[in-house]
Amino acid sequence: MLVIHHHMKNTGTKTIDTDVYDHDFYRLDNVTTGPDLSVHFAFAPTAVRPLGNGGELVGNELVYHSELQERQSVQCGITGFSTNPSDYDFIVKNRKTGVGVE
Repeated sequence: MLVIHHHMKNTGTKTIDTDVYDHDFYRLDNVTTGPDLSVHFAFAPTAVRPLGNGGELVGNELVYHSELQERQSVQCGITGFSTNPSDYDFIVKNRKTGVGVE
């Protein structure tokens, strides 16, 4: 199990007011991101703009309809989450190999 903890320490005198912004890049078992990979969210995300490159939000999942080519990505801001920490729970899984990150 891989556990990622975030810790921010304010070493200055001014208040830090920010939202969490993460980049999570996964390549599981050296397999290219494509139709076998999905990202499951604890909530039903809504894209703030089209994802492009074959990515689509369907219910609680980000699915890929085509394999990403070199230098391609699927990205956008999402809404639909709450302040509940459990909304940060997500699962990246390759349905074909069964490998995943939770």
